[in-house]
Amino acid sequence: MFTGCQEPDDDVDMPVPEKPVAEQIQGEWLNYQGSNEYFFNPDRTDPYEEWNETFELTDAYRLDASNISRGYAITSDYDGAFSHYIYTDVDTAPYTVFKRPDGDYIRYQIPGQQVQDWKIAAINDSTMTWEQEKRNMTYFSAGNEVLVAVTLNTMKFRRLKVD
Repeated sequence: MFTGCQEPDDDVDMPVPEKPVAEQIQGEWLNYQGSNEYFFNPDRTDPYEEWNETFELTDAYRLDASNISRGYAITSDYDGAFSHYIYTDVDTAPYTVFKRPDGDYIRYQIPGQQVQDWKIAAINDSTMTWEQEKRNMTYFSAGNEVLVAVTLNTMKFRRLKVD
């Protein structure tokens, strides 16, 4: 038999269970930044700094319970606040969210493109980060082939406000 110190009428704050990632990703997101990092060692200890890059993006993603739509976001405001979006050149495809030992992933295939698997590295109510790791990729630099052990692609998102 278990006993406790609280009276039955005491108010107890119960933790709010976190929504599954498949629910958290639903909505509209601005993919505002991307980056590529290159490493010569599989454990990511030897970066090739000269190639690393970060770039601004204005892609808009809309995820419902089963489809992902990706398009170019164009603000309808002149102040650059990106408060309203017009989707142009929209691609839509089904997606799935699945687990691997190292976390949650999203998989989708835009028609005419390769299957995309991205790790959902971080997510909260307002931001999300996806990472994609590619191993043993060959690139060309100054006319020479260069074998890179790991290429880490990252995409950062901000949730768009719903009016």
